[in-house]
Amino acid sequence: MFSKKTDRICQERHLHPSVYKKIRKTRDLIEKGLDPEEFPDKGGLDLRTFEALKKRRQDQKQTMMNREEKLVSQYGSLEAAPLTVGPCKKIEPVIGTRNVLVLLTEFKDVKHSHDPLEFEDLLFSKGSHKSMRDYYLEASSNQLDITGKVNEKWYSAAGNRVDYVDEVPVNRHYPRARKLVKETILQAKNEGKIDFTPFASDGKIEMLIVVYAGKGLDTGLDINYIRPHQDRLEEPLEVQDGIWADRYCLVSELPFNDIGCYCHEVGHLLGLPDLYKEGYSPVVGSWCLMSIGDHLDNGRTPAHPSAWCKIHLGWREPELIKKPPEIQDIPAVIDDDGVIYKLEVQGSGGREYFLLENRQQKGFDRYLPGNGLLIWHVDESRCVYQAPNSDPEHFFLTLEQSDGKNELQRDMTVLIKEEGVEVAQKELTGDDGDAFPGVTVNRNFDDKSNPNSNSYKGTKSLVRVNSISDSDEVMKAHMGVQTQSRDESLETPADAIESSADETAKLVLQSFIDLMIKEEDEDPYDEGYEAGKLDIIEEEKIKPDLNLFKKGCKQGYSQGYIDAWEKFRNTK
Repeated sequence: MFSKKTDRICQERHLHPSVYKKIRKTRDLIEKGLDPEEFPDKGGLDLRTFEALKKRRQDQKQTMMNREEKLVSQYGSLEAAPLTVGPCKKIEPVIGTRNVLVLLTEFKDVKHSHDPLEFEDLLFSKGSHKSMRDYYLEASSNQLDITGKVNEKWYSAAGNRVDYVDEVPVNRHYPRARKLVKETILQAKNEGKIDFTPFASDGKIEMLIVVYAGKGLDTGLDINYIRPHQDRLEEPLEVQDGIWADRYCLVSELPFNDIGCYCHEVGHLLGLPDLYKEGYSPVVGSWCLMSIGDHLDNGRTPAHPSAWCKIHLGWREPELIKKPPEIQDIPAVIDDDGVIYKLEVQGSGGREYFLLENRQQKGFDRYLPGNGLLIWHVDESRCVYQAPNSDPEHFFLTLEQSDGKNELQRDMTVLIKEEGVEVAQKELTGDDGDAFPGVTVNRNFDDKSNPNSNSYKGTKSLVRVNSISDSDEVMKAHMGVQTQSRDESLETPADAIESSADETAKLVLQSFIDLMIKEEDEDPYDEGYEAGKLDIIEEEKIKPDLNLFKKGCKQGYSQGYIDAWEKFRNTK
């Protein structure tokens, strides 16, 4: 087992999504041989920043390779490594009240723009729906209340901003930025006006945020700015008898209303890892706070954490489905009755599975790139890196995108150059083709669909999610774990109908099928058939084609099949 000091690394905020276009533009300008002095004016990054990000990417890749070699040497394979060596190890539920200490500091050459009281409102006001406190209350279903105190003045750093800038990390840390944090803590200690006791747990300050004046690298996209991150001091610092400062978040003052940065870095303090691929590929995009969802609405309205994050923090208990497929209601996860379903991959020992959640554009999720059913693919055997989505060959957490394009998992800054394809920014961060059914009206997720429900090894998981309804506050899907092959007889809604003597239900089916065939000769298998056309026409007495209905239920070609089945259930 590695020592705590060996494993602990800083965790950073992903750069603003606009960095993708700037990186692409900078590559183009370099290829054209333009003067680097012109790069910023032409939409690119300055050359020094571009080279620093490139070096950072190389360092991250090497760190991941070194980590993998150590784990394989110790355990024989990554799959054999226990979860305790990575960020997915189980933690106690993060609920109740957490008290945060916020310290403010400015530089000799960069002064603050906002007073301490403004930070009190930004971070800890309740009911404004614009604060970090409101964010975590909503995301945790009112189970976590983050309160705190902002020191009453701005402290003064000993140097200029550039004195605390690390162009690239040193051994995965920012030593110059750490120096700024240490200076600020010592000033607060020596001033003697802060009682650190309310912020301590087991002798350590539980949640410490240091805010520095001006912009950060995450939004400024300039290597002359400090990058917001979460880390530990090189050595814990005693601030009061028996109370020590160690873990911290370092966050920029500007842009001021960017609570996404605070929410993301505090997410690390609570126990969440970064879920983007190091080297600036979003992997799960804007759909999760711990990827680049913290940048939605320019950080003013960050996205909720993903289903896995909420389970990991103890805010939701997933409903495990092991039975053959049946109709399930899926209330929006943001609501009090929201649910997360879990379906395990056969033969994985429960370490590989799918999580299903209904995400709707409301509350802090209102700037999501779409609505509908999100299907997350999780493989806990890959959660042995501190940044578990770092391996592009086998991610820990991915989003099964309904349009089958798989854009989020790709490193688009490289693919754009290699393939010469112009990709809009939204496709790099998430779009309305990600959630089911999405713009492609994809109502199926099984071994035959695109994307499919196969395991990472390519074997059939036996997980099936079919007949996915249109996006709504409460969605429906026919889901479960198949216990026999697709070609064998399954217990479906149509099977139940065939065994029923309920004439009203048969009339519903009869009318439904009749309408499908009569309505301008529409194809009964047409995905575009509108469920709203379903009606009971007692005058028509055509024999119902139950086999047609059965096939529709199994393959989910139309929302109308689901509605017909629901009408049948209501008449039983």
